[in-house]
Amino acid sequence: MPVTSHRQTINYAKKSDDPMKRRLADIALEAEIRADSFRSRERREHKDAVEAGRLCRRQAAEISRLERERDSERRERSGSGNDKEDGPVGILNKSGYSGVAVHDHWAAYLTLCLIHAECNVHIERYMRNGAAYDKYEECTEMLEFFAQLREMKKADLEQGRTGGARPEDYQEAREKMIDICTRGMKKWEEQMEKGDPEVMKKFTPPCYNAFKRMKKDPEPYLRFIELYDVPFGNNLAERRIGAFKSKMKVSRQFITVEGGKAMADLMSYIETYKDADLLELLTELVQSDGF
Repeated sequence: MPVTSHRQTINYAKKSDDPMKRRLADIALEAEIRADSFRSRERREHKDAVEAGRLCRRQAAEISRLERERDSERRERSGSGNDKEDGPVGILNKSGYSGVAVHDHWAAYLTLCLIHAECNVHIERYMRNGAAYDKYEECTEMLEFFAQLREMKKADLEQGRTGGARPEDYQEAREKMIDICTRGMKKWEEQMEKGDPEVMKKFTPPCYNAFKRMKKDPEPYLRFIELYDVPFGNNLAERRIGAFKSKMKVSRQFITVEGGKAMADLMSYIETYKDADLLELLTELVQSDGF
C-alpha cells in the first residue's frame, strides 16, 4: 500500500461522493491549517526569544565593559594602582615581612615566601557543621583534638615553656590529625561510590575539603603548637578591623580620603594600645610626631 500524508488523505476524502466524508475532510483541513499557523507562530516566538536573549547578553557585556573602564579611570584618578601591588599581598611583599602569616587559606597568601599558619577557627566551624548536619564522628573527634592541643599549650606556657611543643608531642599530634582526616575522607568517599559521583560532588560537605587539605599539609594547622607565639586563629585581626567594617555598614564610605586616613591613624593607636593604661595612651598620642 502506498504511503500517503495526512494532507493527501484529506484531499482524497474531499473528492468522495459521500457528503459526510467531505464534511469531515473540511473540518480536518481547517484543523490542519490552524495547527500549521500555530507551529509557525511558535517558531517565530522562539526565534524572537533567542534574539532577545542575544541582545540582553550583548547589552550586559557592554555594561560590564563600561563599568570596568569607569573603575579603571577612577583608580587612575585616585592613584590607587592595582590590587596586586596595593592589596594585602602587595603590602606584605613591599614591607619585607618575614614572619608567620596566619590566614584562612586564601590562595593569594600562599604565594608569599613566609611561614604559613592556618586559622583553625575556620576549621572548627567546618567541623561543627559536619558534626551537627552530616553526623560525622570524625568532626567531633577533631574538635576534641584541637581542645586537647590548646590545653597542652596552655599548660606548657604556665610552666614557662614558651618555645613550642616537645618533638614527640608534635609528632604524635601530627599522626593523630592525619588519622582523623583519613577516616573522615573515607566515610564521604564510600558514600560517593554508592551514588552518582557527578551528583554527589555538588553536595560535598565542607568538612571533607577541610580534611583533605589538613591531610595533605598538616604543618600549617599545627603551627600554633610548633611555635607557641603563633595564635590558634586570626580572629583577633578580624576583630581589630571590625570598627572599619561597622563604619562601612553605617555610611558605606568616608566623605573624604583625608577623613579615612585620619580614622585609620586613630584606630591604629587605639587598637595597638587597647590593653594599655589610658593615661599612657593619651600621652603617647599627644607626644607622637605622626599624630
